[in-house]
Amino acid sequence: MARLLLANPIVASQVWLIANPLAGRKAGFTLNPVTPDDARRALERVGLRPELRVTERPGHATLLARQAVAAGADTVVAAGGDGTIHEVARGLVGRDVRLGLLPLGSMLNLPRSLGVPREIDAAAALLRDGRTVGMDVGLATTARDQTYFFEAAGIGFDAALFAYADQIDRGRWRYLGPMLRAFLRYQPRRARLVVDDRGFTVPYTLMVHVALSPYTGLRLNVAPDARVDDRQFDLVIRRATDRADVVRHMATLMLGPSRYRARTGTLRARCVEIHHGRRPMPVHADGEVIGRTPVELRILPAAIPVIAGPEAAARAAA
Repeated sequence: MARLLLANPIVASQVWLIANPLAGRKAGFTLNPVTPDDARRALERVGLRPELRVTERPGHATLLARQAVAAGADTVVAAGGDGTIHEVARGLVGRDVRLGLLPLGSMLNLPRSLGVPREIDAAAALLRDGRTVGMDVGLATTARDQTYFFEAAGIGFDAALFAYADQIDRGRWRYLGPMLRAFLRYQPRRARLVVDDRGFTVPYTLMVHVALSPYTGLRLNVAPDARVDDRQFDLVIRRATDRADVVRHMATLMLGPSRYRARTGTLRARCVEIHHGRRPMPVHADGEVIGRTPVELRILPAAIPVIAGPEAAARAAA
């Protein structure tokens, strides 16, 4: 059973607010113009008095979260999009410090999975009144990198596209052509999986997702049944034997799980190793390419206490 704390107002607690002033910008456009001061005022309207810190560069939110822990904060609020939330969360893994979310970005995969309202005043009220659940965290290890992830890791086709999608997300539209070429040229490959010490080979592997939550990247629905607090990964294996399969799988990821389930298998696991056949496969963690196979993915159960919406808290208590 997931750990569930009773509703616990944090008015008298030491709260840090870590805000990204660039949150809400996607592909060069501003989609959510809320500022760090707007976020601070939203918390003040519900009776909180946060210490505001504004990020200045990539990775800065993780440093600020660690500083908050060292300063004795018991709640750290991430105000921004998925990237900001992930950075703050990396600084809180394994600490007895609550993570709160003020969704200011565009995709907002983790807030959506946790039932956090998108409207800023409603999200602030949840921080004051909400319940805390123990959120699982993934640890991905390749020869090049080791990183935490909070939504999903994956190998194969979508990882090959994420490097280009990240550049387009920054407004660099010249990468659209190379991404389309990668889409047309990528070939399914043989993969060797070891799932909780049980090994098997999967031919024609298009992509494999090791998911903690239903959504990742551009709100791709990679694992519709995944939950952030059930102490296990949802492992989803998608195979393709022709280009039509590729198109159908991508439509499923973008439009929802009811569209196409052929050549798709799902398992539950706490540790997954993925190896390649003749050719290595790219690996991503929460949409960030971190290397190539082989990769090991382990779950860290209840590694971060996070303030969740009523539905997510009720599921944790069930």
